Amino acid sequence: MSDDRKGSYRRWLERSSTTTIFVYSALIIAFFPAFHFVLGATPGVPPDSLALRVAAAAIAAAVSLALLVAPRLRRYSPNLQLLNVLPTVIASPILVVNSGNNPSYIAGSLILAIGVQQAFYRTRDFVIVLATTLGVEVLYSAMRGVFFTPANLNALALTGSGFFVAMSAGILRLRVQRNERELRSIVRDRTRELSEANAKLEEMSVTDPLTGLRNRRFLAQHLEFEVSAALRRTGDVPDADLLFFLIDLDHFKTVNDTHGHNAGDLVLMQMRDRLREVFRESDFLVRWGGEEFLVVTRSSRRHDACDIAERARAAVAQRPFALERGQRVNASCSIGFAAFPFVPYSPLSLSWMQVVALADRALYLAKERGRNTWVGAAAGRVEPDALAERLAILGIDAFHDGTLEVLLPK
Repeated sequence: MSDDRKGSYRRWLERSSTTTIFVYSALIIAFFPAFHFVLGATPGVPPDSLALRVAAAAIAAAVSLALLVAPRLRRYSPNLQLLNVLPTVIASPILVVNSGNNPSYIAGSLILAIGVQQAFYRTRDFVIVLATTLGVEVLYSAMRGVFFTPANLNALALTGSGFFVAMSAGILRLRVQRNERELRSIVRDRTRELSEANAKLEEMSVTDPLTGLRNRRFLAQHLEFEVSAALRRTGDVPDADLLFFLIDLDHFKTVNDTHGHNAGDLVLMQMRDRLREVFRESDFLVRWGGEEFLVVTRSSRRHDACDIAERARAAVAQRPFALERGQRVNASCSIGFAAFPFVPYSPLSLSWMQVVALADRALYLAKERGRNTWVGAAAGRVEPDALAERLAILGIDAFHDGTLEVLLPK
C-alpha cells in the first residue's frame, strides 16, 4: 500500500467514530473470553470474572451494532463511545486485582488502556476513564481486603501508569490534530483571500477606473477567442460577424476647458450609461482612450451596423448631459465602424486589428463631414489578396478611390 493510501486510510479510520468503536469492540469480544480460558485456573480468579468479561463485550457490541443499524445515532457517537468503554475500564482493574497481580492481566489492562486512548477524541473522556479505572481498582481491592498488599499496590500503580501514559498520548494526539486542523484552516483561508485578491487585481487591470468599462488590455486578452469563433461560423450562420464601432465625443476639450475636468468626468460616465442603453450586455464596451470608446458587438449581422450606429449617435445627441449644480451641456459624437471578417468570402484578408484601423479612418472621415454623424467602411472593388497592401499605401484616400465602400446616413 502506498504512503498516500496509508495516510488516507489512517485519516478515515481516525475520523470514523463508528469504525473505531466497531474495531475496538471486536477486540474486546475476542480478548476477554480468550483470557478466561487461558487464566481460568489461575489462583485467586473468582468465577464471576467470565461474567464481567462477557458483560463488557456485550455492551461494546450492542453500542457498535446500534450505530451501524441507526446512522442517525452517530451524532451522539462521542457519548456512546464513553458508554462503550466504561464497562471495560470497570472490568479491567477488577480482573487485575482478582488475578493476584498476574502479569498477563496487567499487560492486557495496559493494552486496553491504549485501546481506550485510540477510541476517544476528547480530553474530558480521557480524564473520566482514568479516574474510573483507578477508583474501581482501589474500591474493589479494598473490598477484597488486599488493597495494602504489595502485589495489588503494584498492580494499581501499573494500571494507573498505563492509563496515564495512554491519556497523555491521546491528549498529545488531540493537540496535534487540532493544530493540523487550525493550520489547514489558516492555509485554506489565506489561499481563499489570496485568490480573491488576485481576482480583484486582475479585474482592476482590465477595467477603466473612471467609467468601469473594459480597457485595451481586456480586449487583447479576450478578443482572439471571439475572432476565432467568428471565423468558424463565417458562411454557416447569418449572425456571425463582429462589428467594431469607434465612438468619439465631439468637442470634448471644450467641455473640460469651460466647465472643468470634473464636468468632463461626469460626461464620460453618462456616456457609458448611454452606450449601455444601446448595446447588449454581451457586447464589449471599451474605453479606448480619453473621450474615445470602442464597442465590439458579438454574433451580429453587418447589415445592422448602420442602424446600431444611428441609435448610438441619437442616444448621445438627443438629450443634454447633467453637470454639477444643475448645469447641463449638449454634446454629440462621431462614429466610425467596420465589420469582421471584412470580406466575408475571404475572411483572412484583414486581421481584426486592421479592421479597427479601418473603423478609425471612418471615424476621421465622420469628423471631416461635420461631426455628429457616422461613417462605415465595407469592402470595395479591390481583390481581397491586394486589399491590405492598398490600404497601407492609400490610408484615408482608400475611401475615395473605390478601394473601400463608404456607408453613410441616408
